[in-house]
Amino acid sequence: RDSEIVVFCLLAVAVVVVGVIGRSRQWPSYVAAALVIVLSLAAFVLESQTKRDTVYLRDVLAVRIFPFRDRVAWFSAHGMPDAALINSLADATPKVVGQAKVVSYDRGSPNFHSLNLWLSVSGTRTYAEFLLLHPSYVLLEPFSSPPQIFNNASGSVRFYAPAHQRVPRLLDDLLFPRGPILAIAALLIGALIASRDRTDRVAWYQSLVLLLMSGVVSLLVWHADGQEAARHTLESNLLGRLAVIMALAALAGTASDPSAEIAT
Repeated sequence: RDSEIVVFCLLAVAVVVVGVIGRSRQWPSYVAAALVIVLSLAAFVLESQTKRDTVYLRDVLAVRIFPFRDRVAWFSAHGMPDAALINSLADATPKVVGQAKVVSYDRGSPNFHSLNLWLSVSGTRTYAEFLLLHPSYVLLEPFSSPPQIFNNASGSVRFYAPAHQRVPRLLDDLLFPRGPILAIAALLIGALIASRDRTDRVAWYQSLVLLLMSGVVSLLVWHADGQEAARHTLESNLLGRLAVIMALAALAGTASDPSAEIAT
């Protein structure tokens, strides 16, 4: 997925930041991080040149922009054509209780030729400007009700598992606990870390970096497409869970270390 580019880029940035804070002179790590960042930027440019972003942007507009007249008006004021046609189409699209309205248009219709051209040339840049100027929207839109998403498998990534797959439920719950359990575990870990003095915090810092990456990637993926968020956020989902598992392992290791107990 395109979001994997972001994951590698953030890891490289984390290596540089940790090195600067720790005043490390491990130049090979800096060089490797710089190369990863350059390759990540090149991948973004390649994606832009192949217009892959237009496909995703069309989904975003259909579910998060076109159904809302105020948002359509903002985009119209910033160069998007055919606003009147979009509003008419939105009015004609029926609402389904418990689901977000999806306002899609016939891409092959000559009536929307100008809109197709705008999407290809200026759509992504205008959408990025919209996100930058509306930070509250960026942070709160993923929590809207109903969720502004479609084809999302009821929010469960297990929908995509092979029909014949049989994973022991206990193992599944231990490695990939449900959201509420994961949140409680994260809070408990945070409380324990805050209440105890530790001599070796490397594992905690690694877990924190992964957790922050998970949040950033989740936001980016959510706003980059309008459908299948459960599948598209798989990488960030795993990053967050891995962060909690690593923190738990570090906590268990410290608890069993006599020197740590003496230091405490």
